[in-house]
Amino acid sequence: MITLTEPQTWTTIGVLSAALIGMITVVTSVLMRTINTQMGSVRNELGSLRNEMISGFDGLRAEMNARFEVVDIRFEAVNGRIDSLDRDVQALANKVFGSDRP
Repeated sequence: MITLTEPQTWTTIGVLSAALIGMITVVTSVLMRTINTQMGSVRNELGSLRNEMISGFDGLRAEMNARFEVVDIRFEAVNGRIDSLDRDVQALANKVFGSDRP
């Protein structure tokens, strides 16, 4: 068995501690680089998703505006029909009940 003197023991402890701290530093550095790279790719994915969502919402907005314009036109047509129907009913009421009615 190898016997170590006290200075050799402390030197061995120091070398092993330095190696351990060095490995922790290297692993932490590599881990931080990996995390930064992955965060960059996540940012890129979120940016592309944001652009897709914006274009999708713009398309939906345009489609909804077109549909609302069609509905507005149809409501105007229905309003015109109701106005003419109201005039016809008023004319019939005047004819049946007389024009002296308020």
